[in-house]
Amino acid sequence: MIIAMKTRRAVLMSSVTTLAGASWAEFSAAQNLPVSPVGRGTGKQVDVTAAPWRADPTGSRSATLAIEAAAASLQDGDVLWAPASSAFLIDHPWEAFSDSDPVDLPGRGRAVVSIIRKRAITIDFNGSTVRTVNHPIDAKGGLLFAFFKNAPDCRVTGIHFDMSFTGWNTLARRYSLCGGVMAFDKYGGATPSSTLCSGFEADHLSFKLFHPQGAFSVTNAPHGVDNNNGHKILSVFASGDSAAASEDTQNRGLYLHDITFLDGHNGYGCWGVAYSDARFQQITAKACTGAYYHQPSAKMAGANFLGPVRYYQYRCKGLEIVGILARSIPYAQRTGAFMGLCGAVHVHSGLPDNTGGGAVIRNIQAILDGETTQLGPSFDVGVSSTLSGIVGIEDVRIDCHTQSAAVGLLLVGNDGSAQSHYRVVQIQGSQRLNGPLIEVLNGSNVSDARRTIKSLYIDRPRALGFGSAGSIFMQSAGKTFFGVEKVTITGGEFSGEKSMLPGHAINFQGRTDGDTLEVTDCVVKSPVKPISAGSARLVERGNEHNNGSGGER
Repeated sequence: MIIAMKTRRAVLMSSVTTLAGASWAEFSAAQNLPVSPVGRGTGKQVDVTAAPWRADPTGSRSATLAIEAAAASLQDGDVLWAPASSAFLIDHPWEAFSDSDPVDLPGRGRAVVSIIRKRAITIDFNGSTVRTVNHPIDAKGGLLFAFFKNAPDCRVTGIHFDMSFTGWNTLARRYSLCGGVMAFDKYGGATPSSTLCSGFEADHLSFKLFHPQGAFSVTNAPHGVDNNNGHKILSVFASGDSAAASEDTQNRGLYLHDITFLDGHNGYGCWGVAYSDARFQQITAKACTGAYYHQPSAKMAGANFLGPVRYYQYRCKGLEIVGILARSIPYAQRTGAFMGLCGAVHVHSGLPDNTGGGAVIRNIQAILDGETTQLGPSFDVGVSSTLSGIVGIEDVRIDCHTQSAAVGLLLVGNDGSAQSHYRVVQIQGSQRLNGPLIEVLNGSNVSDARRTIKSLYIDRPRALGFGSAGSIFMQSAGKTFFGVEKVTITGGEFSGEKSMLPGHAINFQGRTDGDTLEVTDCVVKSPVKPISAGSARLVERGNEHNNGSGGER
């Protein structure tokens, strides 16, 4: 059962099944989005291969300037169109790198299609390919196919992106952005929602974006305070106005669906920031890697989550992530540390004191293919969440094909409000997992109450193997304060049959007897150690301990 929201989003969130594969009209109506004064597809169809544009559909010569010119002719409601089975070669024909360019992001690079201050534009290439071959970032800067700004009710559909890039930026004044599609608004919360990139849809896309050094690189010449400005390889990046505090000035309506990341892709997945009423649906990643590069030295490790779905909520409300399948890059193909599936789904609050909240994450499958020989932060993660508010996480399946140094579900302390809690339903199939099925990392000290989880409810977890920390491991990162006041676990099955060093079925580091761990109707099988509640009060009802131990009760 999905947790009910306290707003109109409750109706939407409870109807995920009926909305599967919903059209934009159904999606926007369900979320009560404003009706656009200009409908999509009501204008003219601009064929990029027709006169006067004549973009080469065979891929034998550059189509960049032709597509750029065709896009510049678009008016509200128009469709930028290409015949099916076309292939377009995209390069950087402009003479020099400019720090002030048509992308409207100085120092970021160039875009072939720039949709700025236009409305209801559709890019529909009917399954055609957009190809870039070894674009030199160091010499030419960033290169995006499509960029949107102040462009409400737009859509990108039917494109296969096959793009490769080399080199990286070393100048502090530049921040090289490369790849497929980007929508970007940033106005300090002072611009009406109706003029932003609200109502943005991207669907039926596939990506094989490649850079020898991975999705992004770190430089020794940071852009402001951000040193991730060597390069970024973006697939679909929709970034709303993160400073907007009210719905009237927030980006509203983001629908990313039917998107595939192919073998060999090592760029970012779908990345959303600060959109109210956002949905990610039916997104598949064949082989995810979290590697990145530190210029000019070797690969470095870091806590980055570069799976198929990444979302930063900020003050926005209403998020659905439904039907995600991701497989980590096989261990045998990993060339360095931290190249696992670092979050099939990674959702972040964005702010330590954010007022956003409300999410449903369901029907997630993560196939983890790592090894216990990986060290440090090189583990695979199925779902990672630091969201606040009421969050429902359901039907998450973690399949470990080797002895993976992995975490099935990582929950990091949220805003600590009394109503903040997680509900986890049917996390199962975790075989040979060398880490906890569920790991909770909470606030660092008493004053950091905003980074705590007040209550946690876990329904029907199932673990066949996990590490010495325990199947469900709740800790305070070595600090004295632990903020989960009540944990309820029911209907679980914990067996260490696939574990190398099985720990406790449930390892709750409760701080005082005022905290409560309640475990009901669970089965704990040998050789798993029983339940540890730390200093908390342990309440057990109807549990079956068949490992020959009386348990810690």
